[in-house]
Amino acid sequence: MREHDLSPIFLTAPTSPDERLRRVTKLPVALGFGISTPEQFAEVGEFADAVVVGSAIVETIERNRGREAAAVGEFVKRLSAISGQPAAVSR
Repeated sequence: MREHDLSPIFLTAPTSPDERLRRVTKLPVALGFGISTPEQFAEVGEFADAVVVGSAIVETIERNRGREAAAVGEFVKRLSAISGQPAAVSR
């Protein structure tokens, strides 16, 4: 993997204890499978360093044809309000 400049990405079950994750890596822990509501975002945000909501954004786009950007912006603002942090959007 090193010859191709690749690094492993470890996946864990939702029931994996936080202490176990922290023993495996010093890197930030991001969770994102099945996170689709502001409530789930808030719950995961209690112990994860980052929350990934990619599928929820795709679903928001699909449900809001013609106003995709505005709908995604509203969704991200709701999440930002919960976290108290400005939204980080990867491109």
